[in-house]
Amino acid sequence: GRGAPGDGQTCARRRGGESTTRKANKAGECLQESRFFSNIAPRSAHAPASLPTNIKPYAMELYFVRHTSVAVPPGVCYGRTDVPLRDTFGQEAADVRARLAELLPAGTAFDHVYTSPLSRCTRLAASCGHPDAERDDRLLELDFGAWEMRAYDDIDDPRLEEWYADYLNVAPTRGESFAMQRQRVAHFLDEVRRRPWQRVGVFTHAGVVLCAELYAGHFGCDGMFGHLTPYGGVVRIDL
Repeated sequence: GRGAPGDGQTCARRRGGESTTRKANKAGECLQESRFFSNIAPRSAHAPASLPTNIKPYAMELYFVRHTSVAVPPGVCYGRTDVPLRDTFGQEAADVRARLAELLPAGTAFDHVYTSPLSRCTRLAASCGHPDAERDDRLLELDFGAWEMRAYDDIDDPRLEEWYADYLNVAPTRGESFAMQRQRVAHFLDEVRRRPWQRVGVFTHAGVVLCAELYAGHFGCDGMFGHLTPYGGVVRIDL
């Protein structure tokens, strides 16, 4: 269902004994249901997951900002590719600025700002007043390797079926697995949390935000795609 992560077991059950082409189409549908790169997510644009009440206040607040919507046709696989933004960027960026103003305490600003090197993130960072945000490759979206910018229905790589069966650990051909992305995001957070800052801004991608929330314990891998942050969404993580 749409609340499930769209994992390989779910896809396998739905495929049954169908043809290879039909299987690929069904696999694409499962990915769309996971909403990994969808324009729509069930979560509000600026509602961070609540923390357990028995955890004391933390020393650092990190505000993860997902980039605005991209000009990529539906059903096309993209991650590491530097894709263009939609013509609605101006209004979407204004909405992000308003969202940050609501979330940040009055009269405060970020002590430091990071961004993914891809233009869909650096443009938003600059629009929010941070043209010199520190670029960090660990904030890049998942690398889909040989599948980048190909329609899912046109990918005839046998590894696609393996990936749908175990998307957490299997990497796309010449790409990286979600586990690999999660590891580099954890390394980034391990480093940042040792800095003497109180508030940090991070302009990045949906997959990175998921990894960060897993790191913070907001939720587990089961059902994590139900927590996907929408375009222009902001998630606060306390470390």
